[in-house]
Amino acid sequence: MRKVVLSVNITMNGMMAGPNGELDWHYEYWSDEIAHESHALLQSMGAILVGRITYEAMLKHWSQVAISPYQPPKTGGMPN
Repeated sequence: MRKVVLSVNITMNGMMAGPNGELDWHYEYWSDEIAHESHALLQSMGAILVGRITYEAMLKHWSQVAISPYQPPKTGGMPN
């Protein structure tokens, strides 16, 4: 049976975003350790489920990324 893992950036008072939906507070606390753990978590996933806001942000970014026909897509996680 597959596991469901919840990974959320959240403040001590339970907020995920600022009053206007901004996520800039995340960058202030981002570190190499957090990057390493996030990468390891993403590498272990077979699928990812995101909410509408995250999906729209990811769609906006990834729909503009050119995919080379000479480089097959990587499977099984994030690139190293």
